[in-house]
Amino acid sequence: SSCQLSARLRFRLLRCGSCRVMVVEAMEFPEELPAINYLGFNQDQTCLAVGTIAGFRIFSTESFRLLHKEDCGAVSVVEMLFRTSLLALVGFSSSRTPSSSSRKLTMWNTKDRCNICSLQFETKIFSVKMNHRRVVVLLQQKIQIFDLKSMRCLHVIDRPASTWADPALGWLCAASERGYLATPLALAAGAAAPGAGEAPFLSPGPPRG
Repeated sequence: SSCQLSARLRFRLLRCGSCRVMVVEAMEFPEELPAINYLGFNQDQTCLAVGTIAGFRIFSTESFRLLHKEDCGAVSVVEMLFRTSLLALVGFSSSRTPSSSSRKLTMWNTKDRCNICSLQFETKIFSVKMNHRRVVVLLQQKIQIFDLKSMRCLHVIDRPASTWADPALGWLCAASERGYLATPLALAAGAAAPGAGEAPFLSPGPPRG
């Protein structure tokens, strides 16, 4: 089965035995600016978030029903907090979207359909992770950890630029009482790259508190 929301987005439900696969297709979009910028599930996989050049969409993974739609400008990251009304949004910088910035983090309330707060960073935001206590922002050479309630910066992890480590790679444990953050850190200058005798290591998050 399939549903088409516009000329640019179409969702198809594929069945393979007992498995169901949701395929998202972008159709008839300009080559230099794809319609879909982001795809991601929430922490318990009950929702699929889709970031587009117009805004974002939230779908149920049970019924594939559209739960929420917001045309708030181009979005490159949509991080959900389980199935709550809180989202972390990152803009999408391009010549076609001059009012949107990939250096801006917006905390968005889907219930009130409003911006709760915004933070501007010096460099591009590659990824955002959340649990019930923390917000983790992954930049090119820094990882910044914030308290979710106050959005106060608690900890900054510096990491030199790397040719092998994707700045967006990182995962925050959904169980907030554990406080674990896994992410690759860049090797020291002159060290061997992974596959040449060295392996990347994982960094735990800051102490719980």
